[in-house]
Amino acid sequence: MATGAASVRQADALQAPEQFLAPRLLRTALLAPLPGLVPLVLWAAGEIHPVAAVLAGGLLAIAAGAHIGSVRFDLWRCRRTADEVLLADRRGRASSPLLAWRAGELTSERSREHLAGWVRGVIREAESARRRIWTPLNRAAAMRNLFLLRRLELRLADLSRPVLPRGMLVVRELLADGMTSPLYCRDRAEELPDALAGALADLDVPR
Repeated sequence: MATGAASVRQADALQAPEQFLAPRLLRTALLAPLPGLVPLVLWAAGEIHPVAAVLAGGLLAIAAGAHIGSVRFDLWRCRRTADEVLLADRRGRASSPLLAWRAGELTSERSREHLAGWVRGVIREAESARRRIWTPLNRAAAMRNLFLLRRLELRLADLSRPVLPRGMLVVRELLADGMTSPLYCRDRAEELPDALAGALADLDVPR
């Protein structure tokens, strides 16, 4: 059943509208609250009662919040749907307006620098003389694999070499999944060398 649902989502992603426009969360967050100012302006001008202004403003604020939440969910859904397809695409050949938009996000200079900085932070934490009890990082495993971590950081930061969206997703999962990633999970520490090597391989564009 899950496989069937995934297939449907992949088909939807590949058949995205020809002129796909990603949900614009920032613009919505800036513009949606503006109607809520109208009752305040009318109250200041003496056109409506203060209670009416507060009630109207509150209702408009709730509507604005709901709209922003809806756009945020649509953006999350678009990214999740595209990510599922891109993760299954080992050669970077899947194409649709939706996938092209998401691939552009994932492989952008900003995204690469963000992940490179994240890897840099992991290296810094592993090498730090100050041992913080609360850190989720498996420092011993990270220390044993510093060479691969540094290679990963340099690969992400080398903007002259293109990367595959799938590889960016694999790296992000390795860094972000605090429950099952071998970078954090003690029970899977022995898998870290293969995970890092695999992430490096997944970044490379096939020739």
